[in-house]
Amino acid sequence: GKAIFATEENIAAFELRRAELEANAADKLVRAQARAKALEALGPITITAVVGEEGKLFGSVGVRELEEAIAAAGGDINKSEINMPEGPIRFVGEYTVECQLHVDVSQSFTVIVEAE
Repeated sequence: GKAIFATEENIAAFELRRAELEANAADKLVRAQARAKALEALGPITITAVVGEEGKLFGSVGVRELEEAIAAAGGDINKSEINMPEGPIRFVGEYTVECQLHVDVSQSFTVIVEAE
């Protein structure tokens, strides 16, 4: 029930549907590129946290905290778009975090974790 005959009507309908899907994909790509530029324009994101001895955080800074900090700075990102392959941040310092906004668009940003 998934295949149809390649008649002229069906081919025309398929081409119309394909053009519509390609236009939607191009629109998503343009929006992702605009979001990447906006994220880059924010500059470094600063997060303050409670710190113990030797600069170790009580807890950690994960994707949820990063999403909230970016939203507070005026950015637009979902936590599912943030890649942290090394896990959450557990020490004070400066870190580079990568975001995958689209299949073809990724953007990195700097996170500065400071003592409260």
